Amino acid sequence: MSTMLIKKKEFEIVENIDEHLLKVSRDGITYYAYLLGHKTRAYDNFTFAYKRLSNCNVPLAKKVLVDKKLGIIVTEIIEGKTVFEELLEDDLPDAYFE
Repeated sequence: MSTMLIKKKEFEIVENIDEHLLKVSRDGITYYAYLLGHKTRAYDNFTFAYKRLSNCNVPLAKKVLVDKKLGIIVTEIIEGKTVFEELLEDDLPDAYFE
């Protein structure tokens, strides 16, 4: 299996989910690595959306490692439905609207 270095830490690439998202592993723990690039607005958009969602008390995956130079953000994986999936099922708890 191939590996990648992020801020001098080696991660094993488990799965290539799409062009900008990898599932990676380190020390037996699996994470998502967002490959947002340093020359795009994607990194800024991600951090802006992350901050806005955290201010709304939406449960978010913890950022484990951030490499601003390469535009890579590694986050923990939260099992279960995403907020988007809950919205599709019309099952979003009232607490999100308070």
